[in-house]
Amino acid sequence: MYDEVLTKIQGVRDLRIQGRYADAASELEGSINSMGLDDRLTVELSETLFNQGFFRRVIEVLDKHLTLTGSDDNPNYAAGQMIRFLADFFMTGHFRESMILAESLYNCFISGLQSEVVDDATIRIDIYYCKFRHLAAACGSFDDSQQEGQLLFRLRKAFYVLIERSDFFNASMVARTHSSCCSGPEKTSLIEYLVDNKQIQPIQRAHAQLSLAKSIKSSERRDEQDRLYTSALELFVAGNHLHGGLDTKISMACRLPFSPEDGNFEERLTRYFREYETLNYPTGLESALLQLLETTHNLGDFKMEALILNDLEKLFRTSGSELNWLMARFSSLARQSLRGGDRGKTIQGGEALWNALRRTDCVFHRGRTAQLVSQAYYAIQDQDMTLFWHQRALEDMPLIEPIINSSITMGSNLASIEDFEKHYEKIAALLNSKETDHLSKHTAERIEGLLSQMLARVNRDGRVLAIIDNAIKLYEGHLCCVKDPSFANMQTASISGLQATALIMRASSRQDIDDEMLAIKHSKKARDLYLKEKQLGNAIMALQREALINVGIAQKFEQIKDDQVSLAWHNALRQYSVALDSANGLGLTFLARENAYWVAFCEYRRWIHGWCSSESLLQSLLEAEGYVDRQRQEVSILRGINAAVAKARLSSDVKTRNIYLFAIRVCTGVGNVVTAWSWVQKSKARSLSDLLGLGVLIPLELEERISRDKDCQMLFEDERRIMEKLAVTSDTDRFKVVIELEEHQKEMRGQAVLSELLDLREGVPIAIDELSAGERKAQHKKATIFVDWVATESGLSIYVVNESGNPIIRQLPISIGMIEGWVSEYLNGERGAKHITPGERTLSGMQEEDEPDEGPLRNLDVLISPLAELSGPDDLLVLCPTGPIHAVPLHALRLGPPEDRQILIERNPVVYCASLTSFIQCCRLADSIFAANVRKCLMAVYEEDFGPEDYDGKNFSEYERSQIYDSTKQIAADLHGEALCGESVTMRRLKEALERADLVHFFGHYDYTPELVVEQSLRISGEQQIAGEPQSASMAVKDVFNIRVKSSHVSLLACASATQHFRAGDEPLGLITALLAAGATSVLGTLWPVQSSAARLFSVHFYHALLRSAPKEHGMYDLAYAVREAVLEVKQCWEFRQPYYWAPFSLGLIAFDKKRPGHKVDVVHSSPDPSVVVGLTLSTSPSTLSSTLTEPFHIIVSARILSTPHPDKPITLQTHPSPLEGLDNRSFHNIICTANPDKKIEIFPRGWPQYHWDPEDLRSVWSFVTIPPRGKGTYTAHLEVPCHRIEATHVQKGERYRVNMTNKCLGTRWWSFASLAELDGVRLRSWRSQEDENDPETREEMDREQKERYGVGPATMGEGRIC
Repeated sequence: MYDEVLTKIQGVRDLRIQGRYADAASELEGSINSMGLDDRLTVELSETLFNQGFFRRVIEVLDKHLTLTGSDDNPNYAAGQMIRFLADFFMTGHFRESMILAESLYNCFISGLQSEVVDDATIRIDIYYCKFRHLAAACGSFDDSQQEGQLLFRLRKAFYVLIERSDFFNASMVARTHSSCCSGPEKTSLIEYLVDNKQIQPIQRAHAQLSLAKSIKSSERRDEQDRLYTSALELFVAGNHLHGGLDTKISMACRLPFSPEDGNFEERLTRYFREYETLNYPTGLESALLQLLETTHNLGDFKMEALILNDLEKLFRTSGSELNWLMARFSSLARQSLRGGDRGKTIQGGEALWNALRRTDCVFHRGRTAQLVSQAYYAIQDQDMTLFWHQRALEDMPLIEPIINSSITMGSNLASIEDFEKHYEKIAALLNSKETDHLSKHTAERIEGLLSQMLARVNRDGRVLAIIDNAIKLYEGHLCCVKDPSFANMQTASISGLQATALIMRASSRQDIDDEMLAIKHSKKARDLYLKEKQLGNAIMALQREALINVGIAQKFEQIKDDQVSLAWHNALRQYSVALDSANGLGLTFLARENAYWVAFCEYRRWIHGWCSSESLLQSLLEAEGYVDRQRQEVSILRGINAAVAKARLSSDVKTRNIYLFAIRVCTGVGNVVTAWSWVQKSKARSLSDLLGLGVLIPLELEERISRDKDCQMLFEDERRIMEKLAVTSDTDRFKVVIELEEHQKEMRGQAVLSELLDLREGVPIAIDELSAGERKAQHKKATIFVDWVATESGLSIYVVNESGNPIIRQLPISIGMIEGWVSEYLNGERGAKHITPGERTLSGMQEEDEPDEGPLRNLDVLISPLAELSGPDDLLVLCPTGPIHAVPLHALRLGPPEDRQILIERNPVVYCASLTSFIQCCRLADSIFAANVRKCLMAVYEEDFGPEDYDGKNFSEYERSQIYDSTKQIAADLHGEALCGESVTMRRLKEALERADLVHFFGHYDYTPELVVEQSLRISGEQQIAGEPQSASMAVKDVFNIRVKSSHVSLLACASATQHFRAGDEPLGLITALLAAGATSVLGTLWPVQSSAARLFSVHFYHALLRSAPKEHGMYDLAYAVREAVLEVKQCWEFRQPYYWAPFSLGLIAFDKKRPGHKVDVVHSSPDPSVVVGLTLSTSPSTLSSTLTEPFHIIVSARILSTPHPDKPITLQTHPSPLEGLDNRSFHNIICTANPDKKIEIFPRGWPQYHWDPEDLRSVWSFVTIPPRGKGTYTAHLEVPCHRIEATHVQKGERYRVNMTNKCLGTRWWSFASLAELDGVRLRSWRSQEDENDPETREEMDREQKERYGVGPATMGEGRIC
């Protein structure tokens, strides 16, 4: 029996040598069944499956067949356990518990044996224990060099014993293990021995040649690599190896740079992977995909990289290798971060990866992932998130150094001498440790981090610079201890860069350029070494450093008026241009963006001296701006307020601002006013226009053009499906869907009409011809005048576009600094003004004497003085301020000749906007909205528990409360709207009003905290306690970003509700921004706290004027007219004559609100033969269950039309009660385990939910969805199963579960042949009884009640067309 087992094992190994793993596994399984249990056969089978890549099967085999009998002295049992530990590590990412058991087994079976004992069992114990510890050390971030050194020594010793025995099978396994675990100069020594040994089998030599060829990274050894590949391929083919030739071809195909004879890369790879599909060899396919992943990264092919990751995920899910999948994602993320590419994708992918790594023991990769995310946030200048993720990195990697050159994590720039001395001592301690004879990469990286930290904190103190010099020299003197020549070159280059940086620091305090010239020498040395080691990104950064040094030289020469200043700027420009071209060629977008700015900067400085044409400079500025736009698009992957803040931060960046200011100055300097105006539009509030673009409704004319082209229509529909998938995708998979969407939109760009649509979505700044007031002229009796204020180096200017269509520029005799001082003294200094008595609680800048020429506001009248000439009375003025002017009530200023000075709002209706682009976007959105039955909701909250003081400093007044609530109810009655007051106003009701009503009015309190913008909130009464738990009683700015606002107009009569936080670039953030980004088209608010009685009076006059402003023929509400009338009415009251009372009311964005004209109620009855069959299909996401799900589990219900009398029409149906609604209406049975029906995930509700609804207005409660026409697509609902119910079921591996629908809720209670878009503005109502329909009096009474309650407009009972 003993000899029979050995014979069987030898035969199986012959199959494995040929690459026939599946045949070998089959032979072993048959032998175990026929010969009985034998641990040698079990170990051989588990090892075969392990090498094949089936880790789950390895565990199953060992669990089933590995015997415990005699385990104390059975080395085969220990060998099997070592394989199990490693396989389990690959499957789960956990190793800590297994490490204890593995150490115990190893000490028992290896340490106690004679050193000369070398057999199958001990070899496998050594091999798999070495692999296990090496992988654990790499993932667990602990130093295992001593233990690893001993293990590698044993492997080398065993290798030569095996060679003497001619046991080349085991010798090859030992050599490959040694190569994969060794990082020193002996890494490939055993492989090289096999290559040179003529006694081993040809196929085994071919394996060694392939391994050695793949280890060669230097292009200087390309010929040697070619010989090894060619020889290996010939040996594999000659020996009929199943996949060796294919493995070699893949490795040859993925080499860079490509050889001319390599042929078409994609065609060859496609052919090779088709061959792999026929092999049952996941390990080989994994190796091929990982090699291809590295190649595509080096090529900068992000689309291909995403596709490969998708294939790898499928492969790893099949093999059960969770660890390999996580490592592949980490590798891709690290390469993407190194490339400096899309920071938004790095953040999205990194956060999802970090959450996945939390379930493992891979603290190193978890910490490094957090560090990469932190660096990505740092790149987009988000300090809070940078620190948050840096802290997470420190939790897993306590020795991690702060982000290089980050003032955020480095601390103060002025550290004490003692701090620098401590850093020097740390470096000295690391260099004087036990590693003095061998400087490890880990130690070198730590030293480099400490030096970088010292340079980031450097000041002009000579003692500090001396300490840094000594530290660099100390490190440089130990580089001889680095054994790896390539790593030594990299460290030498790094030190040269650090020396150059230190010299730059020192040079700033000197008049000569000696230090700069020496710094250039060091930087060039670093660049040459980086190029030698093919570290092209680092080489570009070294060249960029040289260019920066030349910029410093040029600026010194400018100060001393040296004749060489032209040459210095020329050198800097040339070096930045080369760096830009190189970064573009390598796909290093972050470096390209930096160098594009500096090219433009150098061109600008040369233009000032007259050495560069304006055309050349503008071209450079356009290229630099293109990179800014690309970065802005990158952070679009972030959601809600995160995207808003990230985009605003990018637009506020100094370099971004400089691009726009340089361009405006150049254009005005050469008299190109139109181009200057265009750059002004690019410079303002780009984050807001981006956010508004994301929610843009497609203009009808554009939609018709899309529908006329079948290709465009198909691309448009495909995009919609991808976006729907993105909306319900978890963060883990969102990264892949975003890439899919981006690639699809690139294809859409090829169609002119779809490119136009994408420009709308991306908030591309408007052109001058888009300001045509054609439609708006018809809505307003006079012209529309667009006004911009712009601050540049040359001063403050006003840009006016009137009916002529050409911008006109006027220089203003006031500076931004003067305005900032005015705002600080007269507005901000006394905001809140708690030290002022209630009677004096007026902002001092908003006080006027009875004589119009007196008062602080008169100092600012020059801001609007050109409008007296450039506009006429009653023209609509669209005002777009800049900087501190946003805080100024421009409509309260006066203009005109001294003898006839008028307050601006008396002369003209006024609208404010952050940018003209956002104004036009909101106009387009408003033009696309039609609402026949305008729903209005008016809310007022004035309660005693809001605080001891009223908005005007008075104590709470019952009388004032009754006045406010009565006034709100009366306005609601006049508007035929709904009134909610006091405790009736809750968070839920306010959210519902914003989501469903067309007009929302809120009278209450706004908690304004300038330093916490996103926390500012509308204070709401009620909901403080629900079910015994405290609930939010306010709606914050950050909450509004997560609401889909239907209300086209929102009035906020609350303290300082219109106050926005403006960053540089006029980037707004506040409640108005949140509402506009969420879907509103106009917002009325207040610039400072207002007196409640004044706000109450304003409200009455505003809504009465609004009703008067809507001519019946086109149903337009003139919001600007209504605000103007209300302000003037308030101003007429003697007690409110001061601007403090009437000037805070500010209308943001559009001046008109478009509604479909009202007409008599038109009830639509059923069609003659309504009959539609809808088919439902079920699926789940993800497809597998687990008791420890880290992402939501959804039941996916897809609905499509199977038969219909109108194939070209969609249908809209009420989701209640149907499987499209949710899990709480008894549409689904519990999710049953097929093997054990008693085991189930409970989703079937125990009772029927109670509903209350209005049968005359079904939309007030129920949800409706549209199913596309037959053959044109499906509607998909994603129903989330609560995680706690899955966890309570204790799902086990191998169990299968079944999801079934019930027959209780199939069908619907309301449907119609129409889409939701077609039904917009139409009231959906239930069917009346036939008796009521036939009784004229009853019907007339019901119609009258509907008209009083719902207003005029069409209504439908469904199952028919809309009239």
